[in-house]
Amino acid sequence: MDFFFGKMRNVSFTTGTDKGAYDGKDYYYTVTYNTNGGDIIPTQTTQTLPNEFPIPVREGIKFEGWYTDPELTMPAVEGSDLEKNITLYAKWEGNEYVITSKDLSEIAIDSGVTTTIDHIQVTPSSGCDIVNMDSGAVFFGDEYNLSLEPGKIITDITILMDDSGNANEVVDCSGDGWSTSNDDGVAKWTGNAKSVNFGAYGSYIREIRVRYKYVASEMLK
Repeated sequence: MDFFFGKMRNVSFTTGTDKGAYDGKDYYYTVTYNTNGGDIIPTQTTQTLPNEFPIPVREGIKFEGWYTDPELTMPAVEGSDLEKNITLYAKWEGNEYVITSKDLSEIAIDSGVTTTIDHIQVTPSSGCDIVNMDSGAVFFGDEYNLSLEPGKIITDITILMDDSGNANEVVDCSGDGWSTSNDDGVAKWTGNAKSVNFGAYGSYIREIRVRYKYVASEMLK
C-alpha cells in the first residue's frame, strides 16, 4: 500500500515515463528532496506537493524552506498540483558549510590531496609563512585552499580558534592578515571568490564556517 498525501491507495504502476507513473487511471509523480547537506528525506510519489513539507535537519543551521530550482529563487508551494517529476532544494540560513577540528585532524597536510568536507574542497600543503600581526614574528605553518562545487562562490569565511590559537596568525600566504579579534579568537575573510587560500596552525583551528552564494555559470569562468 502506497501513501499519498491526504489519501491511501493501492497502486500498480504499469508505465514509467519522464512525465510520471501511470496506474491505469491517473498519473503519479516523484518528488525528490535535495537537502543541500541536511539529513536524507525519502522520495515520495504523489499527484501534488504535500500540504505540509517535511523539515530537514542540519546541526546548527536554520532551515528556510524548499525551492524548485537549485539557485533557490523559486519557492515551492505546498499542495501545488504536479505535471511532472520534480526535485525540491533546501535553503539554509546563510547557506553555510562547516569544517570541524576533527575534519582537519584527518587531513594529511603534506599530501596535497584534495578532500571534500561538507561540500568544501580542501587542499592542504605545508610551507606557508605565517606572520604574527602583533609581534611581526614569522612562523612556518599549514596552508589550506578552500573551494566549492561549480555554481557556488565563497562570500565569507569565519575561522574560530581554540584557546591555544591566535587569530592574528590566520593570514593569506602572501603575508596579509585577515580581519581578526583575539578577544574571541575569530578570524574573518569577506569577498567573492571561487577559492580562498590561507595559512594557519591547523591544530589550533576549532571550526571553519564557509558561507556561499549561487552564481550564473558565466561568472565562474
